[in-house]
Amino acid sequence: MKSIARIYDHFERELTPATRAAMEARIVRNPRHAHGAHAYALEKYGLSPADVRERFAAYVERFDLAWD
Repeated sequence: MKSIARIYDHFERELTPATRAAMEARIVRNPRHAHGAHAYALEKYGLSPADVRERFAAYVERFDLAWD
């Protein structure tokens, strides 16, 4: 909900109590990983972290992102 609130703030939209309650109820009804979690590995696709950093370097720079 913190991310959703930041999105609403960014676009100068009101996150009403009713909307917040509906979103929170949806989250409760559909918890994350309810049907299992997906695990991906770069190596499975013939990639390495260095490959990804190289390929996305311009994008990361353009949008002032940080590598985590």
